[in-house]
Amino acid sequence: MFKGWLCKAPQDLILSGQGEAYCKWCQVTLHAQKHDLKVHCSRRIHQNKATSLTSGKQEKLIDTGK
Repeated sequence: MFKGWLCKAPQDLILSGQGEAYCKWCQVTLHAQKHDLKVHCSRRIHQNKATSLTSGKQEKLIDTGK
């Protein structure tokens, strides 16, 4: 379930209390609690990134008109 996207957070983020785990796909820090990791894994943003990264497809870009 956590293989491929989860790794240890950089030391500076751990020391600042931002989290102990890091999602490589979403580029966010997380608390290294099983419940927190499962919740993150079930979020739509993470699932979309997982689908695009594992299928080799790039995420669609949204035109903001700027």
